[in-house]
Amino acid sequence: MRLDDNPAFNAINAVLSHMGWNKKFLLFSSLYLLMILAVGVFGAYTIVKQNDSMHMIVHNSQARVNVASNARLAIVELGRALSNVVAATDRKDIRAEAVSAIRALSLLDEQTQLLADNLKDSPEVSRLSSLIQKIRPVQMEVIKAAKNNKDDLAMEKIKSITEDSLQVDELSRQLVLNERHLLEEIQLATANESSKIIKIMLGLIGGGILVGVLTSLLGAQLMIKPLRLIEETMTAVAQGDLSVQLPKQKLGTDEIGRTVTSMSKTVGLEDF
Repeated sequence: MRLDDNPAFNAINAVLSHMGWNKKFLLFSSLYLLMILAVGVFGAYTIVKQNDSMHMIVHNSQARVNVASNARLAIVELGRALSNVVAATDRKDIRAEAVSAIRALSLLDEQTQLLADNLKDSPEVSRLSSLIQKIRPVQMEVIKAAKNNKDDLAMEKIKSITEDSLQVDELSRQLVLNERHLLEEIQLATANESSKIIKIMLGLIGGGILVGVLTSLLGAQLMIKPLRLIEETMTAVAQGDLSVQLPKQKLGTDEIGRTVTSMSKTVGLEDF
């Protein structure tokens, strides 16, 4: 389909044909520049917004992972400290290991509280806190028995909380895995969002290119069409045909239209 047969093009042509070419070039350039500006502004705003959002989300998620990892480390450290208390034989070593075990208990309490504050939505944290509170008195008894060289009693106490201790270890391990999996999901969602934004920007760039092509074609038609009329008319006049007429309504009042009108008057083609 030719542009001349397009009603929309003819309507636009009718308007633009009465506009000076300096204004036409300014209009076409402005449209293209506005499209480029829109792509740039959208891209910059979206990237900044996404970076801020991603930073906040990843920061919060990473904090959750760190809290879960620290709690698990505290649990492992407490288990090691209790074993050292029971295994120590020298009085001085027993006292030192007992102090380390009590310190490990305090650290675990601190990490458990951090878990409760940062992972309020986690059922594992609730279960883990309950188990830790449950076995805490027995762990203190283990330390006390070991300090008094009652290793058999200490071992008996440790065995009594073995099942609960294994559950604590498994829950802490699962908690770390869950938080790491959540962080990976967030990173994947962020990557998908970035891909989506890139596609939108590519679409806008494609739209800008299309606008540029269409405005170039429109500008070419606006210029070529009246020039073709001039060529046809002058050819007819050169061949002695002074009956040719120029369709005044198609020429417009821009620079080319006025030039054609003046030339027509010059050669005597005033009957439009």
